[in-house]
Amino acid sequence: MKRSSEYREGVTTYQIFKDVYERVFMKKKLSVALLVLSSFANSTTWGELEVDDPIVKGAKCAVAEPASYGGYIYSWPSKYDQVFWPHTESNGIWFCETSGFIALIGDFDELKPAEIERIT
Repeated sequence: MKRSSEYREGVTTYQIFKDVYERVFMKKKLSVALLVLSSFANSTTWGELEVDDPIVKGAKCAVAEPASYGGYIYSWPSKYDQVFWPHTESNGIWFCETSGFIALIGDFDELKPAEIERIT
């Protein structure tokens, strides 16, 4: 009776297991690709926006606004303090260099004339 190695003279182990090696390598490449792609799954992006300065009339403020996000933002740990995104991000704080006015995102529109008078 012949041993299995005698049936394949001149054939290396690599040649015998070539497809196994390739499948393992492919699985590793796919695992790395999925890991990289999944790191972007819970990300948010911001875009630039110009808004009117509520204190100095005619002046503009360069601020950031959310460009993309998903429902995953409501599962972040800050929810236990009842503080939700975008107020938990530094981009969620708007600042006007002209007047020095600072407020949370979107609060520029809510200023009443009496509040503006008190600030100035």
